Amino acid sequence: MAFGQLAPSADRGPSVEQGAAFVQAVGHPNGGLLVDVHQAVRGGSTWASLAHAIDPAYLRAVELSDGPVQPPSDLSVPEEAMHARSLPGQGEWDLAGFVATMRERGFTGPWAVEMCSPSFRALPVREALRRAAGATLSVL
Repeated sequence: MAFGQLAPSADRGPSVEQGAAFVQAVGHPNGGLLVDVHQAVRGGSTWASLAHAIDPAYLRAVELSDGPVQPPSDLSVPEEAMHARSLPGQGEWDLAGFVATMRERGFTGPWAVEMCSPSFRALPVREALRRAAGATLSVL
């Protein structure tokens, strides 16, 4: 697979499946894949397509967030990623299915939460950490 085959689709960027194929084609033992649920959902992935595409040997980390099923009409996908995410369990995505898929792929590594919104950034650090930890543990 040539690097050029990772060309973004519309405003979404490369899909998780394209990234997985690239990492696996390179096959370097230091290579790996970080799967972000936001990128998976907005990139058009299904949990079945992720399960098919991801070689567990290259799955290194998983990031959780949440959001509405329908993307905000006033934001591009990158803008939504940077300014309108919700904590895990506070949106409409099937995080239970996503977590189950990652675990079925043999993932036992680090789970992260990527929470990007102006109101969350405004919180005191300890409060933001408390909320992020509680929300993340509730879906794991």
